[in-house]
Amino acid sequence: MRPRRLLTRAFALTAVSVTALTLAGCTGKDAVSDSSTKGYQFVGATSKGQVIAEKDRKPVGAVTAKLLDGTTFNLASTDGKVTLVNFYASWCVPCQSETPQLANLYKELAPSGIDFVGVATKEASTSTATEFAKDEGVTYPVIYDQSAKVPLQMGHIPVVALPMTVLLDKEHRVAAVYAIRVLPADLKPTLSALQAES
Repeated sequence: MRPRRLLTRAFALTAVSVTALTLAGCTGKDAVSDSSTKGYQFVGATSKGQVIAEKDRKPVGAVTAKLLDGTTFNLASTDGKVTLVNFYASWCVPCQSETPQLANLYKELAPSGIDFVGVATKEASTSTATEFAKDEGVTYPVIYDQSAKVPLQMGHIPVVALPMTVLLDKEHRVAAVYAIRVLPADLKPTLSALQAES
């Protein structure tokens, strides 16, 4: 009974954290740090389907990490393109339904120049993460981030729950942070709007 009680308590604490982050969801100024900060610093999540106003966006931090195949990936390689960064894990139940949907959305939007990057977070091994990505039809690059360093590099984004999705505009400024599973029906118009920006 004791282990089950501890697991229940841990689940409750996680739920509280997720709820707090979701309630912190906001748009415009409230979703970015104060004007004295040059780069993006996480303050709160963005409401689903909403984006941060252009004048309030700030550039994401530099990210260099290893992909599942062992090669080095630099987020700057997607400069000039709207980029979706999705944090997920194979053991995360919502991720198991979201990931194949994102894989299909990427295949649809890639010809228009929109990039996707996956971040396999806190996985047991690269082989586990690789197998999951393959099974779900993921064809975009996936970073192996066992210690969850990438969200910190991007702007101290607290990945307290998975999945989490960050949208970057063409100037690699953070346009949205969704701390919740997001459906393609919500993402597609948002990504298209960012793509249409000059």
